Amino acid sequence: MGRTPGADHGERSGPFDHVKLTGADVAWLTEQVRDTQGWAVGLHLEGADLREAHLETFYVNCPT
Repeated sequence: MGRTPGADHGERSGPFDHVKLTGADVAWLTEQVRDTQGWAVGLHLEGADLREAHLETFYVNCPT
């Protein structure tokens, strides 16, 4: 798995490495990093556990 560029997470691959996130968590995090044109810039979910997150209709990079 890749590392988050420019960040020091120690042995973890990102800030949410091995953290179980829900679809609601991902949606909230995405809204926190959206730029003025609606793009999710800087969202790093490397290593996050998304196995049970319901993301079927979730679009990260679409203008709001």
